[in-house]
Amino acid sequence: MKALLKLLFKLGLDRLLLLLLGWKTVNVFYHSITPVYDPEFKTVALADFERQMRYFKKHFQVLPLGVKGKRRSITISFDDGFLNNLTVALPILIKYDIPATIFVVGSIEKEGNQAIQLRPWADHSFEKIESWRMLDPGTLKALASSELITIGSHGYDHVKLTKIESYDGLVNNLRESKKTLEKIIKKPVKMLAFPYGDYDDYIVSHARRIGYTHFYAVTPNPKAGKKDINFRFGISGKTTFEVNIINLVKFWLWK
Repeated sequence: MKALLKLLFKLGLDRLLLLLLGWKTVNVFYHSITPVYDPEFKTVALADFERQMRYFKKHFQVLPLGVKGKRRSITISFDDGFLNNLTVALPILIKYDIPATIFVVGSIEKEGNQAIQLRPWADHSFEKIESWRMLDPGTLKALASSELITIGSHGYDHVKLTKIESYDGLVNNLRESKKTLEKIIKKPVKMLAFPYGDYDDYIVSHARRIGYTHFYAVTPNPKAGKKDINFRFGISGKTTFEVNIINLVKFWLWK
């Protein structure tokens, strides 16, 4: 099947699929970009990431997140705030002149946050895994200094916002993340990507009052409105280039 898909793509299947998107603006996102694919941590390998950026640059109008294109367009973003977004991904973004938004957890301000457990299955110390270290205030500031990079909030400590029981807890989480990131980068933080894509109307309404203006999830919450929610497709590091493109088109046709 892999060989067949590669052959079909060489014959132009991908360009036919992209025609189905019409003039849509599609949003894709990543987490960690590492020199080689790490199946335990589900990263995207550097070579695959560069191939994808080269392809997107050739076949889409690549725009900053939140901007709608006048033709087939794509936006790039990253979740969590891993150091390799600066050390590995940014040089590729610069090479192809691709803007990106990095959604960062506010808790990067805490000493010792390099070992933050963003995944329930991650029982390793990120301090011991250089490619999976988190940004700290200094490296976040360096990343935000690039004219290609916009910083958004990913909550304060990567908990599911709908699981925060108290009003004060929710508001403090959203406010402290925004406040912390703005203090570090000296720029407004207006975008919010919900941790785990988890949201409801109550969360959106309070986030808006705090000062967020753009909201990002993965799939719609059937119990919540989606008028002001922007959805994103997650690129997989474990599958092939061809399958990622097919799944991207399927996601946005469904959406």
